[in-house]
Amino acid sequence: MTRKFVGSKEMLAALSFGLLVSCATGQNIPSTTNPASRVLLSIERVEALNPGKDNEESAKQLFGEPDMKVTDPEPGIGDVWLYFDPGTKATRVSLQFDSKSTILLAAAWFVRGNSPEENLKTVIAKFPNAHFKKREAKQIVPDYIPDEAYLEDRKLGVQIEYYQSNSRVHSITWTAPKTQN
Repeated sequence: MTRKFVGSKEMLAALSFGLLVSCATGQNIPSTTNPASRVLLSIERVEALNPGKDNEESAKQLFGEPDMKVTDPEPGIGDVWLYFDPGTKATRVSLQFDSKSTILLAAAWFVRGNSPEENLKTVIAKFPNAHFKKREAKQIVPDYIPDEAYLEDRKLGVQIEYYQSNSRVHSITWTAPKTQN
């Protein structure tokens, strides 16, 4: 099943990246790294990355080896690195790289319950200069109405995915900033 979204190639790549990561989220997948050597996964580390500038090596210095690498079948999109929450094995951080240059295309932080980022107003406040545009997920299956919506500011390269029914944030994704929103 594919979703059709309106937007730039990079935002579409970020969304397909999110879908790919969502498929791996929550799976009981064993870690390929040594948990004792695991770097603490935090939103601050994700925010320290610069999509469009940083590459695989700089990401590895910040996060260490990923728990899982997945190659995206989309042309131009290379590996997607997944870092799992040690307790639940759910995806906490995902990084997407260009297949040729290994430049970071997108970085995503997946919010878990009872964290400050779960509150939509709190997350919006993190971006005081943002001019977010709302986009709702399109209905694909006739008997399911999606609850997801996205707040995007392409000039800043930020996307917030949240549930409209309770304003709970699911993920925050950073991409390279664009010249127009």
